[in-house]
Amino acid sequence: AEIMRGCTRGCRFCHAGYFYRPVRERSAEAILEDLLQETELYGWEEAGLISLSSSDYTCIRPLLEALLHKVDQHKTHVSLPSLRVDSFDDRLVALLKEVGREGLTIAPEAGSQRLRNVINKNLSEEEILQGVRIAKQLGWQRIKLYFMLGLPTETDEDIEGIAALLSLILTETGRQFQINVTLSPFVPKPHTPFQWSAMCEPEEILRRALLIKHWFTRYKNVKIKYHTIESSLLEAILSKGDSNSAVWLEQAWKNGAKYDGWKEGFDWDYWKAASKQTGYNLTGIHKEKGLNEVLPWDFIDLGVSKEWLWMERQKALQEEISEDCREGCIGCGVCSSDCGMQYTESSSPVESAETPPDEMEQKVVKQTTGYIKSWGYRLIYSKSGDFRFVGHLDWMRMVFRIVRRSSLPFVFTQGYNPHPKISLGPALAVGVTGEREYLDFYLTEDIAPEAVLNQLKPLFYGGLELISVIRIDKKENNQPVEDELLITIGANETLEVAAHLAQFHNSESLIWTKHKSKGDKEYDLKKVISAAKLEGNCIRLIKLLQSPNIFDLLGVLLHKERDTLYNWDIRRVGFKTN
Repeated sequence: AEIMRGCTRGCRFCHAGYFYRPVRERSAEAILEDLLQETELYGWEEAGLISLSSSDYTCIRPLLEALLHKVDQHKTHVSLPSLRVDSFDDRLVALLKEVGREGLTIAPEAGSQRLRNVINKNLSEEEILQGVRIAKQLGWQRIKLYFMLGLPTETDEDIEGIAALLSLILTETGRQFQINVTLSPFVPKPHTPFQWSAMCEPEEILRRALLIKHWFTRYKNVKIKYHTIESSLLEAILSKGDSNSAVWLEQAWKNGAKYDGWKEGFDWDYWKAASKQTGYNLTGIHKEKGLNEVLPWDFIDLGVSKEWLWMERQKALQEEISEDCREGCIGCGVCSSDCGMQYTESSSPVESAETPPDEMEQKVVKQTTGYIKSWGYRLIYSKSGDFRFVGHLDWMRMVFRIVRRSSLPFVFTQGYNPHPKISLGPALAVGVTGEREYLDFYLTEDIAPEAVLNQLKPLFYGGLELISVIRIDKKENNQPVEDELLITIGANETLEVAAHLAQFHNSESLIWTKHKSKGDKEYDLKKVISAAKLEGNCIRLIKLLQSPNIFDLLGVLLHKERDTLYNWDIRRVGFKTN
């Protein structure tokens, strides 16, 4: 749940910090009511208190305590992202221990205090190290650090400051901590004091990133990664582009740039070709702009005055900081009689829901330790309609949510992030209907299968149908080794399919190679398929579970393209056990 919108910190590179001004906090009571209702109705496995800076929320401590008291922590994990290490105190540290976070995330953004003053990141070196000490005290084993490269006025001394800060953190933690460092190229963003700034040349950003990586190559517990420089250039052009960039963008799309959000789908060559085809100058992003230049987004009024942003830029160049809005108005112009900051009362009624930390700790320990007697059940269901397009992992998450919505006493895994102890049957290929799928689960009480069926059946809807629930013996090992499929084909395709099946049956082997990034894998389909026969306009196919994807298999067997196979009705009707 979003607990507040906006941020008072005023980091000069942060678009969201200016775009969402002024700060508006939701009431703690409304947040708590929404979260409890959502987790009960929809079975969400995580309840998060979300904002740009969650620890700045006025009632964050009583709200978090109330949430930990009221939510079933054994079913729903409570998360608190976007914490600033300078806000840690004894009470918040105790709450973080109950939340069960596994690591600390810090965003110093710059290695030296001078550069942190430039970007108005009011976070001192001592506060960063104190956060690391608290993480160590809480028993956490992982620290994430975020830095930006190419910030205005950045020099090699500031880059050396990143190395120096990492060295201090290593001294505090030793080598048992995993330290993950992400280096991101600075991208000037509209409506920020740095909107006039130039972007550092790609070659220089890469040099600085490799320099930091080289310094820590001997430390196996320190991982340095940096964003692709070309993707950051694309981000910068999309952020600061004008009407001319629209033509360039369309041309890149025509060239094939369609899945750039995925690393494997990003190809900078499409964009470079589009630049030549349209005459769009990509190097313009590296130029600094003046106050009197018309910016493409000047017609948009966020309430923050352009003159004030320029003044903030000048303060940045003079290495001066601006105070937090909560400590006094800094005159950005966004607050008015109609729109201003909205805070909750610090003495919120959710205080009454607090539970002493020792009681909360005992409650969690009781749920997550010791031997739990359980009874096993198998749920038989069908998966059809639009649900056949839900992949295996997404289906598992949906099952977890269905379980959390029920009142049945399911057995949950132990640890800080518990989930129902459920074993799904063999994965079903996306697009294939399952007529008798199954999953196994365990309850802490001996309940009749009919009663379990009646409780779960209303939670299955649409293309999901609960068929039956039976008891299972945990010692049984009747694992399926083959699955049986029924494939409906067009009436005009039966002769062609029959010929291909006859050819398959008469052959001694049918070798097919699956090409993978980690190495090719070879299959003999004669050993994979134990039965394949035509029954009217249906193919009945029995194959090993450990086999190629059904669409790959049918493509090789019947010489069909995937587009044709996707239009066929493919149903898994059962399993063969060992």
